[in-house]
Amino acid sequence: MENSYLYFAGIIITLVFCLIVIMIIKGKYYEILVELTGTDNRANFWLTFSNVLLVLVPLVFCMSTYPEAGNLEHIVFELTRQLWWGLVGLIISLLGLGLVMISFIRKNG
Repeated sequence: MENSYLYFAGIIITLVFCLIVIMIIKGKYYEILVELTGTDNRANFWLTFSNVLLVLVPLVFCMSTYPEAGNLEHIVFELTRQLWWGLVGLIISLLGLGLVMISFIRKNG
């Protein structure tokens, strides 16, 4: 497997993880957003904004890590390193959104 294929495999796997997380939190998150923003249009905007963040931030982290040239005998380790950075980006995104949500819930609660 070439380095470029390994690189893109890491990006695709990270993207799949992001989409799974989005599908898991979408329903309840939307309900909270409707309650906090007061309208469906505002809630849809913030849901879309959050979904974009939950995809782009992990992808930026994932894309900043490249498999080392000539180190393809350790494919699993190279792919794991790239996925680790993608998951770090996903966790940072979720924590950031959670902190923002907590601050708005406290103000409106």
